[in-house]
Amino acid sequence: APRVTPLSDDCGSDSGAGRPKLVVICQLVQGAFRAAFLPSNPVRAEYYEFQLFDSLQALCSYLKVQTQTRLVLESLGVGSSAASAVAGATLWTVKDGASHVSGLFFGASYATRWPQYPESFRLLADLSNDAASLLDCALPFLPGLRARVCVTLLCTVLRSLCGVCAGAVRPVILSHLALSERGVADLQAKEGSQETLVTLLGLALGLLLTPNGEAATASWIFALTLAHAYLNWRAVKALKFRDLTVQRLALAMEGWDG
Repeated sequence: APRVTPLSDDCGSDSGAGRPKLVVICQLVQGAFRAAFLPSNPVRAEYYEFQLFDSLQALCSYLKVQTQTRLVLESLGVGSSAASAVAGATLWTVKDGASHVSGLFFGASYATRWPQYPESFRLLADLSNDAASLLDCALPFLPGLRARVCVTLLCTVLRSLCGVCAGAVRPVILSHLALSERGVADLQAKEGSQETLVTLLGLALGLLLTPNGEAATASWIFALTLAHAYLNWRAVKALKFRDLTVQRLALAMEGWDG
């Protein structure tokens, strides 16, 4: 009679050998993701909702970068045989000068108001950026180079206002979301990593999704601008400040009188 050899206990273990390795790899990737992008210190409950909408609005902004840059440069004559390098350099210098001067003016005008109205200034920053985006859409349809240059300078001033307001209220928002002083530094570091990831993703998608034609480009920017405004509103709405400022005290007194 043929001799039957019993099966070894190790038989079939090779088929499942890859599963523990896969689990370990997933755990390592998850740990690296959490260490790079998620806070390691306690935060307030609204942090994740705020950060979700904040990242999505930043993605909308970077999706417009490629399209807006091309639209502005073409409207100002870049690529035209009549354009010159000296004229382009002069225009760029004027744009930078307008940005710096307006930034100094806005910073000096509202220096004492940032902590009192962080939500208002955050919305003001994003709405000024959205207004500049809508003006960029109108550039190809404006008659004459002089009108386009004036609108471009106005867009530069609006974006300078956006940068000053957003940069001023960001520490106020982070100090509110963090529950400790160490947590503020951690949130700043994680926000930088998140912004880098969103920037790379937005620029890559912007290159792939950039439409052709002035009408299609303007419609693309207009749609992204509307989405950007809505996501910013949702991000600001998620914040629940607990400090009693002058504005909140007035609202509380109105409610008390009622």
